[in-house]
Amino acid sequence: MKELQFNKSTDLYNLILGGLIALTSEQHIGKVTYRSVSENIFLGKWLKKAKQQKRYPRSIALLLIFSFKL
Repeated sequence: MKELQFNKSTDLYNLILGGLIALTSEQHIGKVTYRSVSENIFLGKWLKKAKQQKRYPRSIALLLIFSFKL
């Protein structure tokens, strides 16, 4: 049986989708406002936590490392 393999763009899509779902759920709860500043802060913290917890495959690990050096 063939093993399911994803490519870099699919992994990146899943990362973005996960962040947006987390943001939307936090906004519905009321922890994050709908202002762009609070959304950016939340997504930055979420991305850092996702990197620390190694939630996503190595194919986008370099992208995550690069994003924190900006």
